[in-house]
Amino acid sequence: MMLKNSIDTGKIIIDSFRLELAEYYQNRMQNKAKIKEINNKIEKKKQIINKQEELLNEIENKIKTFPNQLNRTENLVFQYSIIENFSSAEVADKLNYSHEYIRKVLSGIKNKWLNYDRIFK
Repeated sequence: MMLKNSIDTGKIIIDSFRLELAEYYQNRMQNKAKIKEINNKIEKKKQIINKQEELLNEIENKIKTFPNQLNRTENLVFQYSIIENFSSAEVADKLNYSHEYIRKVLSGIKNKWLNYDRIFK
């Protein structure tokens, strides 16, 4: 009888180890799935960041080359209003032009930018 109890106890211990082992592997597989999911999200974020960097570089190149499309006055107005962030009234004062004229020049710059942007696409 004692031998049977020892054998039964051994079986219980073995079954317990099997359950723990099964639980361990199940948790490990779940963790692997979570890690894979996280890595996929990281990879997607990296792709988005790379695309954003490409777009920023493209925009930066457009902005750098855009002044070549402008005449001297437009270049000055572009520099003061866009790059140095002066108001159109400040640009008019600085260049000794009327405020209305500077607004027309800015409108012309905007139209050239829109056409320039289309050419790039």
